[in-house]
Amino acid sequence: MKKLKNKTLQAFLDNFVEALKDENENRGWDNKNEENKESIFDIPFLVSSLWQAFREKLDTYTDFIKCLNHTFYQIHIVQSDDNYYGICKAIVTFYDSEETKDFQYEIDFLYNQRDWGYCQCTPDMKDYREDKHCCGHGCDWWAPSFEIRKSYRINIQSWDGDEHDYWDFEDEFYLSDKELAEKKENEDREREIWELKSRIEADQKRLAELENK
Repeated sequence: MKKLKNKTLQAFLDNFVEALKDENENRGWDNKNEENKESIFDIPFLVSSLWQAFREKLDTYTDFIKCLNHTFYQIHIVQSDDNYYGICKAIVTFYDSEETKDFQYEIDFLYNQRDWGYCQCTPDMKDYREDKHCCGHGCDWWAPSFEIRKSYRINIQSWDGDEHDYWDFEDEFYLSDKELAEKKENEDREREIWELKSRIEADQKRLAELENK
């Protein structure tokens, strides 16, 4: 990977790579265990689109660079919100900032599906790669992509009161929404029926074991 001209963004990319390495290690990856291969992150795939954007659209990241220069931050790798195209999400949390409220950047790493045509590459074609079995031009592929957002923390608060106080709120809530209350009642009834049937099945199995001894 060629170094970026902007040293702040290059330092961030270096830290991001280290965060991905740590995450892969935490997932129990080792080169001998092929079964875990699907669970690790493809680091160059994730870094590529971010590196390209930092290099070609520097003006877009003026605010991000300012935050990186003046604020201590940490990078956390978490599950993506997108179950189909999502790969992972990097939460960049800033501490002791000059901002009036805590804030963070969220970078979602995604697959960009490009249906360009079924691969018909042959070894005699230009740029053909034997290890990829393709020349990489005009064929279907899933390209690296990302989406970046900035969010502010407005408040953190938990329920003020004990569990019984919450039950009172819950009862009043369902009184004002009859449709939801009916749905919950049906779900609770179906769950109880399933639990009773499972318990009866387990008891019958245990009874049969005792009787056959």
